[in-house]
Amino acid sequence: MAGYWVKRQNRVSGPFDKGGLQQLIQQGQLTTEHLVGSSADGPWAPLKKTAQPASEVGTWFYIVSGFAADSQKGPMSTEEMVLLRDKKDISDDTAVYHPGLYKDQWVPFQETSLVGHFRAMQQEREDRRQEEMQRQAEIQEQQRQEAERQRQEEMRRQAELQAQQQEAQRHAMEQAQQQLAAQQQQAQLASQEIDLLKSQSSAAAQDWIFRATAEQYWVRKDYYHLRGYLEMFVPGRLGSPAARSHLQQADSHDNFKAAIWLTLSAFYELACECYPPNPQAGQAILQVNQTDVWDGRSCYTLEALLYQVPGRSAEHEQRAMQEFENRHRHSAWLCSIYYAIRALIIKRNGPLEFNPRVHSIFQTAENGYDVWQALVSHAYMALLEVDLFDVVSMKGTMAPPPANLPPAIQPPG
Repeated sequence: MAGYWVKRQNRVSGPFDKGGLQQLIQQGQLTTEHLVGSSADGPWAPLKKTAQPASEVGTWFYIVSGFAADSQKGPMSTEEMVLLRDKKDISDDTAVYHPGLYKDQWVPFQETSLVGHFRAMQQEREDRRQEEMQRQAEIQEQQRQEAERQRQEEMRRQAELQAQQQEAQRHAMEQAQQQLAAQQQQAQLASQEIDLLKSQSSAAAQDWIFRATAEQYWVRKDYYHLRGYLEMFVPGRLGSPAARSHLQQADSHDNFKAAIWLTLSAFYELACECYPPNPQAGQAILQVNQTDVWDGRSCYTLEALLYQVPGRSAEHEQRAMQEFENRHRHSAWLCSIYYAIRALIIKRNGPLEFNPRVHSIFQTAENGYDVWQALVSHAYMALLEVDLFDVVSMKGTMAPPPANLPPAIQPPG
């Protein structure tokens, strides 16, 4: 007689007749997903496709309990019955009937072979769910690993960037320190050359400086310092028509404020002879005639001188202009004069602290005085440490200083 073999997890059992297969199906030990063959060596195929007994493919019926009476539903295939159970349209206690299996007997769903198919469908769904969960877990793990890789890469990139920034900062700091050291050395050399120039200055220059040192009145002291500066730095240029005219008027004036302005005018004319014309300086000097106040005229002349005299470097130029902006702190003319002188010194020498003597003069002024006239006088003292006209770089080009003794100017009134 014909027989069937069943293969479950590489284990072969049989032979079974159709009744045996039906019994396995009813017990749920054999489902449509198991392999069935006509011999122990196969070929194998799922029960639902090739080896399923004819009686199993038959028609199913089930009872629906109603309010007034029960009704019979069917015929339906095995798959349709399983789907009804899955959707809970029927339950394990629903009475079902299969003419090929149970003849005229109605039995509960849970006692039929449908249970095996239902469990197989649930197991298949659970397997798919588990597979999907595994797939999602793998995706999440891949995403986590990728996020971790990107985080590590970003940390590495940030570390490299930070290292580059630190290296750039270190290099910039080294360059700044080297530049500062070079500027300080340059300022020191210039200070030494100015000291040498002072030691070789004429008797007229020394006499002007001596009178300034001995003078008690700030305004007279300022005039003597300015005259001493010219005799010390540019004695050979004082014979130029413009400078000589201003200085002669200063010598003969009976007002020291006016004499200071006239002397500063000589400074400006000498700067115009030494350096190319500057448009800003030309505009600033025109403002002199807008006021009759001597300090106001001195202020505009110093501003023109500040523009006309070039800086030692672009950095010095920028620092000087920033310093000159401080003149807006107060409306007094002397305030503008004070910061114009400081700006001139910075433009030529660099920051005030580069020259210890200049720095000390301003510290003494700002710590010991609270009036603008005293501060201005100390600024004129500090100006003696500054080479406005590139005298040091033009050694041997100046004519020997003529005898130019200071005149005996009487104080006004």
